[in-house]
Amino acid sequence: MGDGMKAKEIIERGLFWLADEVVPERHFAPGSAIWGTLLVGPDGKSSLELDGVFPRSKETSRSPFDPWPTECAIVGQLKGTGSYVRMQQVMSNGTQWRTQAPSFEKFMASSCLVGDKAGDMSVAGPGPNPCYLSIQVSLEGFEPWLGLKSAATKKTPDGLIAQYQQPKDHFYNLKEGSLEIRVELTPSRGDHTSSLTITQRGLLTYTSRDAMSLDKVKEVTSRIEDLLILLTDCERGLDWPQIRVNGQAGWHTLYYSRTARPGSEMSARECWTKFPRLAADFGNIFDAWFAKHELLGSGFYLYLGNRRGLHLYEENRFVNLVWGLEALHRRTQTQRAAKPTLSDRLNEIFSQLPWDLNAEALKAFSVDCAKRRNDISHFGGPRATEKYRELLDDLWRLTEALDPLYHASILRVIGVPDDQIRWIFTEGPAHGERTTTALEAVGLNLPPRATESPDA
Repeated sequence: MGDGMKAKEIIERGLFWLADEVVPERHFAPGSAIWGTLLVGPDGKSSLELDGVFPRSKETSRSPFDPWPTECAIVGQLKGTGSYVRMQQVMSNGTQWRTQAPSFEKFMASSCLVGDKAGDMSVAGPGPNPCYLSIQVSLEGFEPWLGLKSAATKKTPDGLIAQYQQPKDHFYNLKEGSLEIRVELTPSRGDHTSSLTITQRGLLTYTSRDAMSLDKVKEVTSRIEDLLILLTDCERGLDWPQIRVNGQAGWHTLYYSRTARPGSEMSARECWTKFPRLAADFGNIFDAWFAKHELLGSGFYLYLGNRRGLHLYEENRFVNLVWGLEALHRRTQTQRAAKPTLSDRLNEIFSQLPWDLNAEALKAFSVDCAKRRNDISHFGGPRATEKYRELLDDLWRLTEALDPLYHASILRVIGVPDDQIRWIFTEGPAHGERTTTALEAVGLNLPPRATESPDA
């Protein structure tokens, strides 16, 4: 995880017990609770080492060597913070039964829910795993996309005056729930009382109409992160989500195993879109992004698979983009799904983008992409008369142009207005040197800069 992300880690002692045990009234833990150490790493993986062994149930006749059921959950209270935790989908990670020394037991879990308020037992209740209604993610680091402005300061004889206009909250009714984006001010003092820092932080809160399982929470969080990659053109990851248990008021942080998220710093100059430009349409864009996953999944994921900060070989990048565009065309042009050639599919998708690219140049580019895809798929590499280095150079040239065209095509599919996409490529960052050079290298010239752009 990069420096721009918060790499939270938990190493804390506490009392732990099986989730089906009831905590007596006016007690913070059952009498059978065992001391242990909880570890949650920056990658979200959680583990627990007990200073003893959980009792085996006579009713289930479970022996020490039987595997733990995947629905098993362990709850506990941490000593230092007083927070309650719930480890779900727990797996045994080894048990040591000893007669001359203390026995101990280890566990791993696919997710760990940590209460953010000391003494809040809403995650520690007995019975089945709770369901969740709301997800809240911090937009810290996304200030350039949110379009946040600095406070105006003025020095006076009596001190310093800072004037700040709080951005308005945005609330959207969705097909499957609701969405809110708001900005809060967070004051913090430095090491000395003479310094005071006030930070703006955006928060996105999604509330589902139906209660969500933990797997659903993870899926929704991942889709929000992917949408932000598309809208910002920055691969910065989100911090761990906070979730609210159905019927409860408090928020809890969810940790779960996932690949490291890049901590890329975001630049206002490089953001493809800005939230103020999309505010009026954002609810519809959010709805479309979620609704079209079932229909257009591969058409989305084969692009986003290249945008996770992972190193891919040039052949991987190229064929992922071509396959994804082919899938996108098949699912959005169903009435002709079996008829066009690959070059026709690419040409048709790119011809729908809201600027006038030279038709002959666009067709030639599409033919070149189809030819190179066939070289890889049917010949395993370059033709007999071509060197491998020549193939790689050509793939890089085509891929650099395919990427922004594919990206813009997805934005259009999920409802980003044409005038906004046109602005991205005429006034915005996609008219920058890299994209302009990449498109010119395949014979495609962006339209001249517009004289007017959509209001921010």
